[in-house]
Amino acid sequence: MATQLAQSLVFDPVVSSTSPFIGRRRELSLIWSRFEAVQGGKARVVLLVGELGIGKTRLLEAVAAGAVQDGATVLRGGASESEGMPPYLPFLEALGQYIRVTPPDQLREQVALAPRILASLLPELALRLDGELPVVYPLPPEQVRLRLYEAVGTFLERISAPHGLVLMLDDLHWADTASLDLLCYIARHHAKARLLVLGSYREGEINRNPALERTVIELN
Repeated sequence: MATQLAQSLVFDPVVSSTSPFIGRRRELSLIWSRFEAVQGGKARVVLLVGELGIGKTRLLEAVAAGAVQDGATVLRGGASESEGMPPYLPFLEALGQYIRVTPPDQLREQVALAPRILASLLPELALRLDGELPVVYPLPPEQVRLRLYEAVGTFLERISAPHGLVLMLDDLHWADTASLDLLCYIARHHAKARLLVLGSYREGEINRNPALERTVIELN
């Protein structure tokens, strides 16, 4: 199983320098090659590392524009350093965008396996589905978390199925442990999704977030 995952999942730390964006053709080409692999049903995770203001956002936007032209879905969310932010914030923002603009019938089909579990994380989903959610019997906390991770991973995989999905997760140096654990779960268990995850974090901040440091090691 480990060998199969190693072959089907690629992690690329793209270390940004202080050069202007015009000099980023190598990074852009590398990311685009990963997007092309994704279209063949091989999930990819790419992390962009660099200091504030050196062009990570512009690089992500360039990739997003190209992906949209190719018909892919692009979703974006980010972590925040503000206190009181909910767990899973990058995923809440990204999936919230999708839920708000997607027809209810399409959502019902995509979340059919675990709508109530997803609605526990994404309350707007219940509103979009007019409260049509099946009863879920109580489970131990550990099982609830695993069911949630699998539900999110399956939702992303179904979103990606038609034309691919680019999921951009910004400012991972501020990400909570739950978000990073979910990212690792998706990478391990949904390696055949047409999914490209583009994460970014600031160079030098990784040591301040042990969960991010562990995530980078695990993905690599």
